[in-house]
Amino acid sequence: MPLALRTMYMAQVLALLKLITQDPANIRLLIEGTAIVTDRVCVPWLFGQMDDVNLTRLAGESITFATA
Repeated sequence: MPLALRTMYMAQVLALLKLITQDPANIRLLIEGTAIVTDRVCVPWLFGQMDDVNLTRLAGESITFATA
């Protein structure tokens, strides 16, 4: 999915991410997608996702990608 998001217009990416948020089972895709958006406004949300042990590494990688 990250590669597909990089080829889309930002409006399309945001619409897809909004659709993904409707199903909590897609949290990993949402975290990856948030990194692609590289919107620093999302960083606090990503830090919050690090509270879940299963998502810590992915959220940390996404923060690095979004802020680099």
